[in-house]
Amino acid sequence: MSSVVGIDIGNKNCVLGVPSTHGVDVVSNQSSNRLTPTMVTYSNERRYAGELSFQHQSEFYKSTITNLKHLIGLKYDSEDREKLEKLITFKLVKLDDGFTGISVEYKDTEIILKPEQCIAYLLKDLIQIAKTANSNVSKAVVSVSPWWTDYHRRTLLNAVKIGKIDCLSLVNSTTAAAVTYVKTHPERLPAKDADPVPLLLIDMGDYSMNVAIALIKKDYVKIVSSASDQHLGGQIFTAAFLPYLLEKTQEKYKINPRDNPRSWLRFQAAAEKVKKTLSVNPAVQFDVPSLMNDIDVTFVIKREDFNARITELVDRIPDTINKALEQANIKKEDLNVIEALGGGARVAAVKDKIVETLGKEFTQTLNLDECFAIGSGYIAQKLTGEYKDLEVYDVTPFEVKSEYTVNGETKTEQLFPQFSQIPSTKTFKISVEDKSSIKVFTECCQIGTIDVNLDGKRADVDITVALNESSMLEFKEAKISGDNSENVVPSVTFTINGDISSENLDLYSKLEEEMTEKDNKEKQIDNARNDLESMIFEAENGINRDFPNSFEPSELTKFKKDVQDIHDWFTENEFDRLPIEEYNTRLDTIKKTLEPVKERANKYKKLFEDMAPLKDRANTCLDLVKTDADRVDHGEKEKLQKDLQDYLEELDKAMNSPLYVDPTFSSKDFIDKMEGLEKRKDTLERLPLKPRPQPQAVPTKIEQPESESSGSNEENNDEEEEEEEEQNQQPTIIGRDFWGRPIYGTVPRQQPKKQIKKQKPKQQKQTSDYVDNPEDYYYDRFGNIVGRRAPQQKSQPQQQQQQQRRRQQSPLQQQFYDDEDNDDNYGYNDYGMDPLAALFGAPQRKRQQQQRMQPQQQRYYPQQSRRNDLRRQNYYDDDDGYGNDYQDDDDDDSYQMPQSARRRQQQAQDPYELYRQQQLARQQEFERRRQQQEAEERALAEKRRRLQEEERRYREQQRQEAERLREMQERQRRAQLNRRRAGPGFDFWQPQNQSNDPFWGGGSPFFF
Repeated sequence: MSSVVGIDIGNKNCVLGVPSTHGVDVVSNQSSNRLTPTMVTYSNERRYAGELSFQHQSEFYKSTITNLKHLIGLKYDSEDREKLEKLITFKLVKLDDGFTGISVEYKDTEIILKPEQCIAYLLKDLIQIAKTANSNVSKAVVSVSPWWTDYHRRTLLNAVKIGKIDCLSLVNSTTAAAVTYVKTHPERLPAKDADPVPLLLIDMGDYSMNVAIALIKKDYVKIVSSASDQHLGGQIFTAAFLPYLLEKTQEKYKINPRDNPRSWLRFQAAAEKVKKTLSVNPAVQFDVPSLMNDIDVTFVIKREDFNARITELVDRIPDTINKALEQANIKKEDLNVIEALGGGARVAAVKDKIVETLGKEFTQTLNLDECFAIGSGYIAQKLTGEYKDLEVYDVTPFEVKSEYTVNGETKTEQLFPQFSQIPSTKTFKISVEDKSSIKVFTECCQIGTIDVNLDGKRADVDITVALNESSMLEFKEAKISGDNSENVVPSVTFTINGDISSENLDLYSKLEEEMTEKDNKEKQIDNARNDLESMIFEAENGINRDFPNSFEPSELTKFKKDVQDIHDWFTENEFDRLPIEEYNTRLDTIKKTLEPVKERANKYKKLFEDMAPLKDRANTCLDLVKTDADRVDHGEKEKLQKDLQDYLEELDKAMNSPLYVDPTFSSKDFIDKMEGLEKRKDTLERLPLKPRPQPQAVPTKIEQPESESSGSNEENNDEEEEEEEEQNQQPTIIGRDFWGRPIYGTVPRQQPKKQIKKQKPKQQKQTSDYVDNPEDYYYDRFGNIVGRRAPQQKSQPQQQQQQQRRRQQSPLQQQFYDDEDNDDNYGYNDYGMDPLAALFGAPQRKRQQQQRMQPQQQRYYPQQSRRNDLRRQNYYDDDDGYGNDYQDDDDDDSYQMPQSARRRQQQAQDPYELYRQQQLARQQEFERRRQQQEAEERALAEKRRRLQEEERRYREQQRQEAERLREMQERQRRAQLNRRRAGPGFDFWQPQNQSNDPFWGGGSPFFF
């Protein structure tokens, strides 16, 4: 994993780009913002940087330092310092070297800081943020403005030295943006072997405007020229607009926000927001609630009002663009790509002026704020050798010259022309007599002095200097030119302006280490306070809600009292910062009791989650064992039932054990035991069934005929037989409809024939469509009679054996076999089959055969009976539904039994085959019930999972609510503390974080 990071330090925000496997990722800070404010805060106890500094700006407005990039190399007596001082709330002082310093109060003492000391602390904080994304980060590449002089760049490197950061190089921001464009849009670029195309980059930053022209192609960037306006940017636009807003505020509300520093900060933040909104809206409401003296400032601002105040500034844009084009010798028409960058490029007037100057539209395909850090990340990979395919050729923005005196005559020599490629080396010759001093400078500043000493001798000296990757001058070597017979060794001293001395470096580094140690201690106190507060809430929730039963009754009362005492102590000292030992001692007191209880509660929770399904599995297994058929198991069935019952009792005992005692069992033991019982159940089901008992001979009872004279008794017997026959006609399933649903009807139960006295035939009540026993006939798929079975006589022992076997079956098995038998028997004697009517719940019409045949006719002419019956009901078909043709031609009275009827007849004649089919049907029914039970268990598990998920969400909501309550209490605490410090009139409003703004700071443009 890469160990480098690209850092873009802007005047307002900083951005971090960490290389990854798929490019360079922008890292978010501790507040999840991709833009980190460029500011630091010094208080009596500690320091804050970046996002935390922004949050404390209103509280410590005198010691919150902003505009750090602008402070680098700022002369105290310059006009820029005077303009800047009108916008800030901290104090600027003049340093001994004439540059600007900052006065802050730290540990109740006023100290003077250099800008590089503040930047060193900011860079260290940025590196810590980068390590959250990649813990291996140890090196950095920092992007700077192209117009920065050698002094600016050395001052930033001094900050790197103070912070002890390994900086590989400084890179121009426009160069980094060009690299980002090449890596982001390779499909728009020429191939590597083709000629490069010109790219115009316009960077409108917060305080300066930079324009660069580059030749680009795939994995290739070459900077040709650059131009800058050091006083044109977003903050300059806001500063020009502020007097108009102040004038309207004073005119309407008679107040001056400059009188109150906090109000002045809020006023500037509102002006910045209005500037952004006017870029897309023609008018906007300028609104600052409770600005001063509980006065709400609000009035309408139009875009024309804003454009009128920045017209002179916008008119300077064409000069910078044309200068860069002229230096590169490229025409506007030849530009292949025009890309606008920076926050100031979002202003509508700036966009219009760019289009007017170039005569064509420009694009904003890159992220206007993050492209510089992303490009710095790619360049960092190239410098470390991780990415070798990228070619980058940068240039120095200024011409470097040297000036020295020879024989009383001052000479000036050009060392490096403007836009020289870096790195580059230059050797020049100078005649030295004893001593000589060479000044190296640019048109903006003096870089340094090279002093050559020959100890009273005279010779020509070759001096070699170089421009490194950071566009800074370095001295390489000095040697005697030509013949050096006297072995003269020149002594050379290179004095650099802006370079920090070793004494000051040690002093600043030591001070930085002391402050860092102090910051770490304060962070530890903050963490201890937060941990103690969280532990108090957790203990109270555990006692009252989460796991009250997990505490031992003897220790619960004492623990309640301890937690309440600690809570009261924390409330009393909420606004005080005590030693860390005070917090840790009370934290350990709560942890000592709470941690074991919490661990025990989590164990029981995990055990109950694992053991809850076991009870259902055991009950299901027990039911299957109880309903299983009799097998040759040698008593295994009874043993298994007892073991399952014992298992359920043991499981209930474990789940009902007291929660304040450590569990003496594990879920694995119960799971393993349940799996063993299930294996025994499976083994039992594979055992053979018990054989049927042998039929026993029963003596036949001969009934004596009764006297004919007993006419009244015969009538009574006939009535009893009719009543008994009606009772035997029980409703049962006589078949299935089209969708498989059962159709109920009454079928007379077969009873053994009674020997009755032959008597005169008597008209009996007809209860069925059958004339004789319904089992003596064959039926088609519609329930119509198609033939008659051969008469078979069952002996009395066979009937008793059948009844005995039926009594041995369970009620469930009897119902199951009755359903199966009725499904095979299609003789719907009471109801006609109408699947659609049965599906939609329509009443079934009772079927009455319009023409009945005598038993003798039905016996000898079954085919004619079937044909006539089917014709009357319009169901005639030669096929019985199973592909069997009856072959009932009119010319042939022969009849062939259907195949399905023959199969049923054979099964009826073969009792073992029928028994085998019954066993198979029972196994299928058991398998269906097992699958149904598994489906119910899965549904129960899913329901339990949903309940657990709802409980988790509820707990998370409770935690968030507690966190919001804690934050609210913390804000109230700070407000009360600072009211006591500041006295009346104190205002705690904090300006909106501009880096969070979706239009100007972070995210895509034009989102409001």
